[in-house]
Amino acid sequence: MKRVAIIGAGACGLWTAIALLKGKQKLAIDLFERFDNVGKKIAMSGNSKGNVSNINIRASAYNNPTYVAPLIRRYNAKWALDSFESFGIKVLVDEAGRVYPISENAKSVVMTMKDILQDEHVCMFENHPINDIGFDPVTKIYTIDGQPYHAVVLATGSNAGMGPKVPPSSLPTINNRQIFKQTRRFPALCAIGVTDDVRLIENVRVKCNLTLLLGEVEYGAKGEVQFISGAISGIAAFVLSSFIARSMVSHGQIKTPALLVLDLMPSLSYKQLRDYLATYVDGNSFNRYSLTGLFHQNLSTWIFNRYQDTHQARFDGEKLTELIKNMPFAVDAKYIAHNNQVLAGGVDTFQVDNQTLECIEYPNLYIGGEALDIDGLCGGYNLHYAFASGEAIAQAIIKKTRN
Repeated sequence: MKRVAIIGAGACGLWTAIALLKGKQKLAIDLFERFDNVGKKIAMSGNSKGNVSNINIRASAYNNPTYVAPLIRRYNAKWALDSFESFGIKVLVDEAGRVYPISENAKSVVMTMKDILQDEHVCMFENHPINDIGFDPVTKIYTIDGQPYHAVVLATGSNAGMGPKVPPSSLPTINNRQIFKQTRRFPALCAIGVTDDVRLIENVRVKCNLTLLLGEVEYGAKGEVQFISGAISGIAAFVLSSFIARSMVSHGQIKTPALLVLDLMPSLSYKQLRDYLATYVDGNSFNRYSLTGLFHQNLSTWIFNRYQDTHQARFDGEKLTELIKNMPFAVDAKYIAHNNQVLAGGVDTFQVDNQTLECIEYPNLYIGGEALDIDGLCGGYNLHYAFASGEAIAQAIIKKTRN
């Protein structure tokens, strides 16, 4: 009987094991997890509701569209929906296209996947990190803990959300050598650090249109943001943080100028806001409470202070409108988010076949999910790619087993 070892029991590792079982081949599958609970990243996704995919899945949502395109075409949104249903996980789609289990409980996804594997007697070893894998180039057999394996899957993910003191990768060595070239890693799907003083408006939430300027390129997003210590958080900020992370991974720095510009009143047009201010704000008595008809009192005070800092002259409704509709924040390149959902970067993709995810120089060794230098936008794209890469790896192993 062929033996398969899967290193990492996250989204990619769990899916690979289940897809191998569905192939009905005689395989002994061992799943190794370094922590004490499998599927940790799945359980945390979507604010613990389980944002497992997105019906708008497309290659352009990823940092390397050319590389991911073949998998995304084969394993698209319909494939994801059908697959979850086949597992007995009923899903729903929200207004933004995000896919959740109908229970809106991410742990139910993990529990279902874990139950499937336990029912099929897949051996799961928790609290069992793998630091090195032996490889015999003659027999093409891998060895882990003294046991031989015909195929090995590296689904080690990343240390996203564990803070900067934790090594960014848990990729094992092969014959005590680090054989893979890895790119830089940088937090993504997280708050965006700003150099502006936002202490007065910490924990204030507001719906915005956001524009991120990196050099000469603009990126846009919209949604609710929350001001936190030294940063701007919220789903819209998470989306834009991916572009900052990709710049850091590729260039080691953020392209400049780096500005985050917020339209703090997107529900009103420029003219509507200007007319409102002309009607309800007395320029002669303009003070920190003058905008409480539009904003939280702390944000009203903060905007007033910002206007005073920028425009020392008399009140000007046109300039205040411009400031509210285009509030600039300087991006802080030194800010390191500790609650990031993804680490951009990873194993450089030139070493891995983009159809099967088999390592080019090491036969029957596969790498998938977040261990690769692949990251997607916020909204289920990263978990979808992890699941899709698990499926591709399983199908490649099944095909070799049949042959």
